Amino acid sequence: MIILYSGFDGLDLALKLNISDEFDTLLAELKTDAAEIDGPVGGDWKGVPFTVQPTGARGGYAYRLDTGPDGEIWFLKRPNKNDPWGARLSAKSAALLCHGLPGWRARVERLAGLFSGVSEPVGVSISRVDVAVDILDPDFVPDDDYFVMHSRTGKKTIGELIETNGVSGRVTSITVGKMPGRQTILYDKREEVMAKSKREWPVIWNKALERRGLPHLNMADPSVSRVWRIETRAGKDHLANRWHVRTWADLSHVLPLMLQAAMEDIRYCAPTADSNRARWPTHPMWAGALTEMVSCVERSIPVLEPADYRLITREERCAVIERQMLGLAVSYAVLHGRPKSEFEDFLRMVPDRLLSISLRHPTSLATRMQRAADRFNGLG
Repeated sequence: MIILYSGFDGLDLALKLNISDEFDTLLAELKTDAAEIDGPVGGDWKGVPFTVQPTGARGGYAYRLDTGPDGEIWFLKRPNKNDPWGARLSAKSAALLCHGLPGWRARVERLAGLFSGVSEPVGVSISRVDVAVDILDPDFVPDDDYFVMHSRTGKKTIGELIETNGVSGRVTSITVGKMPGRQTILYDKREEVMAKSKREWPVIWNKALERRGLPHLNMADPSVSRVWRIETRAGKDHLANRWHVRTWADLSHVLPLMLQAAMEDIRYCAPTADSNRARWPTHPMWAGALTEMVSCVERSIPVLEPADYRLITREERCAVIERQMLGLAVSYAVLHGRPKSEFEDFLRMVPDRLLSISLRHPTSLATRMQRAADRFNGLG
């Protein structure tokens, strides 16, 4: 059992700010442009690049901004002095990987000042926190019967709900609880990484192994590379009502205690012959994750450079597009009645055909490339 990663995986909050009138004017123009093409449009405000979506969000948020692969999603209201809480945002997991919590907080405060035109600190209301630990343990086999809840943790009290998912008779995830309360999840992170081509995670895991003087994971062989994630999520109801967390100071003071309570209230155990499940010992993986979770919040540091993350993501997107292009070329050849023996020759003709179509396209190449750049939002 080797811990490969521990840290924040998500964080949502609201900000007490109104965007400036000048920024509102720019966003309104970009949103109109986005609606015309039914897709994101790129913009820049005081050196901050972002894309604007054609729609906002419920709750009076007129604008939805994406600040890039290692940034966050911003939801912004139009300026209104009678509604001071004019922004909410959700950190992408990569933002916390690349900046750490202190770095990401500083980034948010800087952007809040640029968007509002006000240099003073703004009010904060934290609405969600996710903390995760990744553990290499290929021999581990989860069982939802081994979850034991503390006697003070009634199902009705925190709305506990156990969900188990799996494939081919194998359990791959167990979820206890529901949002916006509290949720604890044990799941096969390697399977998710392989299914969704999240190439950054093997890089992060291998760096952890390098620090221990151990070889890299063989991701092609699950019997030696199975990584399990234990994740605790605290939603708005749990943060505000149970722990009275709203500000950064509240979070810093309470989070270690809150994580410890979550992992002790809902334990994954090593069963014994004892008929009293409450006396079952905590599974070593769970105990290790608890210790790591409580300590990692004190040292939330970047584990991946933003440039490295963007390179990894760009290569992954290129690989996906290449597979799509090949699949389309095969379909194109079939529709043209070409046999397998002529596919290579046919494939060599495709670029000329595409160039001819591009030259006759009603939309300029510059416009089409800009739209593609906006869709990929900082990767190009």
